[in-house]
Amino acid sequence: MLENAVTKRHSCNLFRDALRWQAQCNPKKPALSFVKNRHCETTMYTFSEVYDLAMLVASQLIDYHSCGKKIGIPAANNIEFVAGLLGCLFVGAIAVPLPLELQGVSNARGNFILRDADLDVIINLKNDDAWVECGIPVVNIKMADDCSISFAQLPAISPCDTAIIQFTSGTSGEPTGVGISHQAISTNLLIIEEAFGHLDKKKRVALNWCPFYHDMGLIGGLLEPLFTGLTIVQLNPIDFLKRPLLWLTCIDKFRVTTCGGPTFGYQLVNSALRNLPSVDYQFDLSCWDAAFCGAEPVNVAILEEFAQRLSHWNFNSKALLPCYGMAEFTLFVTGSPFLSGMKVKEILLNGQINKIVSCGRPYADTKIKIADEQGVDVGENVIGQIHLSGGSLLSAYWRHGSQSQILDEYGFLATGDLGFLSQGELYLTGRSKQLIKINGVGLFPHLVLDEIARTIPELDALKGLILQPDINCSKLFIFHELKRGVKIDIETTDLVTERAKRIAVQLTGSGDIEFFIVKAGFLPKTSSGKLIAQNSDSFVKRLLGRIHMPEVSALA
Repeated sequence: MLENAVTKRHSCNLFRDALRWQAQCNPKKPALSFVKNRHCETTMYTFSEVYDLAMLVASQLIDYHSCGKKIGIPAANNIEFVAGLLGCLFVGAIAVPLPLELQGVSNARGNFILRDADLDVIINLKNDDAWVECGIPVVNIKMADDCSISFAQLPAISPCDTAIIQFTSGTSGEPTGVGISHQAISTNLLIIEEAFGHLDKKKRVALNWCPFYHDMGLIGGLLEPLFTGLTIVQLNPIDFLKRPLLWLTCIDKFRVTTCGGPTFGYQLVNSALRNLPSVDYQFDLSCWDAAFCGAEPVNVAILEEFAQRLSHWNFNSKALLPCYGMAEFTLFVTGSPFLSGMKVKEILLNGQINKIVSCGRPYADTKIKIADEQGVDVGENVIGQIHLSGGSLLSAYWRHGSQSQILDEYGFLATGDLGFLSQGELYLTGRSKQLIKINGVGLFPHLVLDEIARTIPELDALKGLILQPDINCSKLFIFHELKRGVKIDIETTDLVTERAKRIAVQLTGSGDIEFFIVKAGFLPKTSSGKLIAQNSDSFVKRLLGRIHMPEVSALA
């Protein structure tokens, strides 16, 4: 039973207050709809039902004195995870989403998080025996029970308390736990609400296919719509990977206005449409007006192809909304203005003209500065390291220092990402850890790989690595995947490899390159699908060892 809620949601510093407000004001409005199959049949939960589930879990967690304790939650995209997460937020426990194995992606990250997070307990909401032998106490939560407490009996929570520990992808090393406070979550969710055009909620419907253990799925695809009062359609990540065009079917059927994902999601749709006649499908995508793309960095060619292919289904290219975010800033940092489309600048990088996408402007109290290696601000249109400050910043790196230890004297966080500002908008150019240096000149590897893939269409523009184990040596190792579904024989492989190597030599200036063409799916990925890239001898040797293993062919 709901008691009187706060009168204005925007005054909520705690997520639980905002959800309580939504449940009182919009009790019968659909909050979550889980797509069950390719026919887009759904299981739906109203805001009142979601609130009741959160209170049900919270009432059971209170018995374990869980306030301030780190609680692991198996992060499948289902209602059990949602109930477990919200229950933790309601009682002041620290929620730690535990990634489950996805198609083609190892769960090594999940095992690492189990060890590193130092969990107090794991909650089991599905009577699953899989966690019994993990060495961590398991608490069974009943999803069909009576709530034994009122909202007023919930423990007091400070907005500054840590609400969630979300782990980074670990593309250049082990994943790092990021502590996010209740206040940071509310701050970031209000920013996303403005940036994605959610202030007017009358006809807004969101869709999410990103996993809940990833910041884009957790914050943007789950908490933001619930906080804002939008209906959110949840498409299972594995279903999307298997059938990318199901994404478009759901957008059409549910009249979705907001959805997006990393660049590879748009690439999957492009690939599916290349292989199938467009006349076989009839979509109306005129409703889709916020197609966000948050990946580092956004690939111009992929989004341009996407917009062109979908144009005859009434997709508006102005809906493309490139953005920049990171787990350390809760999620959202910058985004292109709503319905302004993709802005591109042509600049000289790697010795040639490249197209770089604007990731838009910051909102609210978010501040960005671009600094050189000594931390000194650089001018407009000058590439440097991106530094961030604002209310969405992490409270601490788990096991790696509090906020006061990781921010500079002015309250800025050095992100490790490189980019520049132009007329108040951020342009992302790459990551400092992945930069390669030849004869003292820094080069962005993804731009080299883009050019190789543009010239050799058999290769995947998003699935390649350029590794330089010794920064003082020009020796490079390049591993580039074939596009999914493409197979070539040994003779063709030799010809393509030689051609790709010549392009790499020309673009990098290195005369010492070993180039390997490998099958789709060969390169290691994080649980969010990003390629792992470590400039170390051991990592290179591991990849070379896999190529030469008789049971693991690089091309078969």
